[in-house]
Amino acid sequence: MRTALAISAALVCSVPLLAQTQFASFTGIVSSKDGNPLPNVDLVATNQATQVAYTAKSNEAGVYTISALPIGTYKVRATAPNFQAYETNPIKLESGQSARVNITMQLGVAENIEVVGVAPILQTQDAVVGEVVSETTIKGMPLNGRNFSQLSLLMPGAISTDPNSFSEPKNFGSGRPNVNGQR
Repeated sequence: MRTALAISAALVCSVPLLAQTQFASFTGIVSSKDGNPLPNVDLVATNQATQVAYTAKSNEAGVYTISALPIGTYKVRATAPNFQAYETNPIKLESGQSARVNITMQLGVAENIEVVGVAPILQTQDAVVGEVVSETTIKGMPLNGRNFSQLSLLMPGAISTDPNSFSEPKNFGSGRPNVNGQR
């Protein structure tokens, strides 16, 4: 009985960990200048720090997805026969982000086009709320008594049910943070 209870508790407690991801992805549509989707376009996302390349091909509707990318800065390059190569500026991907990069290719040969715009970190594929807090931001924060439990309030949607609970570590249990209505 205890074994079954321990296994079921482990399974239930591990479900929230599925939301914790260290990967990101690119998705978008590849089309010609006149708006027609381009199938079988070769796409390569190259990590600018490691020079590791991740590849994909667009499907019949011109849609592509390059997934399971470690966080970092990438350039996306698209090539197809009878079309000019297309390359983006460096795009920074954060944890769990799915960046949308739509590509419009022009007819031509042996010519490279480099886009000068910067893609925003805005995510339009889903309604996930998330934020990445850097180490330097955390080190520079004025925490009362350097109480690490105050950092839990940096998460989007987190509030303290009792603001005085963070004054001493022994009081932390009385004012557990409330995240999106859940304790």
